[in-house]
Amino acid sequence: MPVVQSPTTSLTATQHGHDAGPMVRLQGRQIAARLAALGRQVDFLTGEVHEAAEDLGATVAVLPPHRTPGPRIRPRPALDTTPPSAPPRTSAPTRHR
Repeated sequence: MPVVQSPTTSLTATQHGHDAGPMVRLQGRQIAARLAALGRQVDFLTGEVHEAAEDLGATVAVLPPHRTPGPRIRPRPALDTTPPSAPPRTSAPTRHR
């Protein structure tokens, strides 16, 4: 870290508050401004997401229980069974005319 020597005190670039140099204060203000802008963007996007969720909730119809589709479950082989074997291959190639 660069150390700035003055005749009366020794200041580093990492000092904060009143004792910080002008460059450190300027960078702090720039970071604060960026964070504030990002906060406003996040607030705006959060509002957009909430509006989209409300619109989606209004358009999605709720089916009565007797119309609700059941889960589609495919039968699976038991864990202790072996998979079916592949069909046998012919050793001699057949020619098609």
